[in-house]
Amino acid sequence: MKHKLLHLQSLVAVALCVIMAMAFTGCSDDDDEPADSGIVGTWRLSLKESGDEFWYCQYHFKSDGTFEVKDWSSESKEPSSYEAKGSYSISGSFITIKIYDEEDDEEYEETYRFSLEGKKLIIYDYEDDGPNEFYRV
Repeated sequence: MKHKLLHLQSLVAVALCVIMAMAFTGCSDDDDEPADSGIVGTWRLSLKESGDEFWYCQYHFKSDGTFEVKDWSSESKEPSSYEAKGSYSISGSFITIKIYDEEDDEEYEETYRFSLEGKKLIIYDYEDDGPNEFYRV
């Protein structure tokens, strides 16, 4: 009888250890985000043109894989020189951007290497002087 009681106590102890281990490792952090969600938001590039004039380019990446892009110069008060919409996809450290140009009735696709460093989005080979640093707005 003592042998059966000792065996039962051992089984209960093992079962409790397994349950405790599952309780601590089975739960995930509720703050986890998808790997590419860091790019979601608004990013702005500022490039000095000449004198006091700057050229701005702003992307607004949405979580559904679409984006809006605008660019303008510091001489114009509003971002209205160029506006377009499109879609994007991320594969590792590369972002592919597709823009549909309604005027030309054409779709343009470009792939760039990129990295995220805090509030900075770095896109390589975006312009001739790259890499270009976009800052979260």
